[in-house]
Amino acid sequence: MSRSVLIEPVRVETHSHAVQGGHPQDLINSQLLDRCDLLVAILWSRLGTPTNSDFSGTVQEIREFSETKGAGRVLIFFCDRAFPHSCDLTQVQAVRDFKDSIKSNGLYTPYTEVAEFGSLFRHQLDLAMNRVLESSEFTATASQATQSTEVVFLPEANTILAAASMSSRPSVMLSRMLSGTELCAGDIGLNITGEQRSEARWEGGLEQLEDCGFLKDAGYKREVFHLPKAGFEVADQLWFVLLLRRVETLQSGAYAYVDFHKIQEEPFFGQKISDAFLREKTTVASLNGAT
Repeated sequence: MSRSVLIEPVRVETHSHAVQGGHPQDLINSQLLDRCDLLVAILWSRLGTPTNSDFSGTVQEIREFSETKGAGRVLIFFCDRAFPHSCDLTQVQAVRDFKDSIKSNGLYTPYTEVAEFGSLFRHQLDLAMNRVLESSEFTATASQATQSTEVVFLPEANTILAAASMSSRPSVMLSRMLSGTELCAGDIGLNITGEQRSEARWEGGLEQLEDCGFLKDAGYKREVFHLPKAGFEVADQLWFVLLLRRVETLQSGAYAYVDFHKIQEEPFFGQKISDAFLREKTTVASLNGAT
């Protein structure tokens, strides 16, 4: 959440579709590998069936992904739990052979219990994300008529946009007083007036939003700012992340339903959001692919 990064698990069962014209594994790889930043392989008693180029489809996926995205983005886990009596011993040996073949590269992590795997996976994921994200925070694209520029948002910029957009009159105000400056997004005060470090951080976030075209000076004196169309679109992306994380914290299980009004019980940025706003943002989230 500190980086405003949403990680989406991509699997064959949910993100591929039936096509013709090649080996099944080649077709699957062409649909999935290019769109992913990390590959996670969890192996126990089966390695899979051979393909045209490798011992199994799993091995082919790992090899191709490693070659195109880098070995540092491949996380391989081997379960050391006892094998079931019904398992295919040929497959068990294939897993062992593959494990031996990559041992010299130090590319895998062993585990025994599910809880142990959870802890190891979280640790490895954090390390991998540090490698993927050269710098932190949320990445958005500001499209212009002649070019497209990638912008790494400051946390303050994220908060200004999200807080401003939840107000009934979305705007940002920068008031300059003898005691210092006060920055408010909607009805929410964000900085500590009179503390120069806090003022500088929040004004930096405001300036970044201006530079991207996500906030517009309404009076040309840099006192009142309104959200243009591009600002609302990026704010919707931020709320997609915020609401998804809220739903995840409320879920009792992976497929459990979450009551609509439960999402409102804990205030966002210290304020309870309205029914109308929540319904609008959950509709936007659905259009963006949340289920």
